[in-house]
Amino acid sequence: MKFDGMMVGIFEKYMYIYADTQEKNLSTMMTAFISNVKKDGLMSIFSSSQNKDTISEDTIMNLANESHRPHNISLVLPAAGEIFLYYKRCLIQFSKMKNLNCIDLIIKIFKKYLKEFIHNILEPSLPKNIAKSSIEKGVPTEILEIYCCIISTSSYCTDTIDQLEVKICELLGDSNSSEMSFLSIKKLYDSLTTNSINHIVQIVEYACETGYQSRSKINWSNYEDVGDQSHYVSIFADILKEYFCSIRDYLYSFEKYYDIFCFKFISCFLPKYINEIFNSKPIAQSGIEQLLLDTQVFKKFLIYLPSIGLEENNTSVEYH
Repeated sequence: MKFDGMMVGIFEKYMYIYADTQEKNLSTMMTAFISNVKKDGLMSIFSSSQNKDTISEDTIMNLANESHRPHNISLVLPAAGEIFLYYKRCLIQFSKMKNLNCIDLIIKIFKKYLKEFIHNILEPSLPKNIAKSSIEKGVPTEILEIYCCIISTSSYCTDTIDQLEVKICELLGDSNSSEMSFLSIKKLYDSLTTNSINHIVQIVEYACETGYQSRSKINWSNYEDVGDQSHYVSIFADILKEYFCSIRDYLYSFEKYYDIFCFKFISCFLPKYINEIFNSKPIAQSGIEQLLLDTQVFKKFLIYLPSIGLEENNTSVEYH
């Protein structure tokens, strides 16, 4: 007589109790996260996460592909790691039951709380109504940190969902069921990442207004003495260096998104900057020579801007 699986079959109709328990546990976890964010802001989750020291278990199913540089701090919210660690343990428990007919209940719960995490924690934390005047006073470190935290966490979640799908397929065998797909969830996180990068680009553009203001004061039609680079070039360089170094440090584990930021920023910045050059007319001969000098100096600066400040100043992204 074969006894294997007999007990599982008896309890199969009560699997909803197990699923309800998992949902209650995740609801309690999510409620605590949301409460902390509403009370003290998004970054409070770093200090309030009770399991912060344990979420490195197998690096959460080996899902966070971070480079772990000791001089930098990862901006992936520990709360995201805790959620996926709970999912991992839940799948391990479920696989031991040897009856996967009810796994669709678990997958629905997984999807539900991934949506709650983005809709109730990440999206509401996006900084709102950022004034140009506040940016012109200096780098808004806290705002940049929040945006980069959201980018890092969203990217981490997207990568982790990919591997979560792999784990589920390993349990079920290859399945093309739309109910098993997390594609719609990943699109939400990808959209949030794109939105956050666009906001950072806008912030840096706002910061560059100081350089444009300095440039607008130059009377190119009466320009006489050609000298070193103009003061406005130095202003642009100082602003961009500070912002790019900060953003690169915040996104050190997610270089792909730093590269995307670089491309998006330069795509917005260069057309405006070139238009300013054309608007310099009428312009004296000396003014033309100074503009050529400024342009050459600034072009060289922009080429090395993405990697400026690194020990090996070899940029992977060049702007021509």
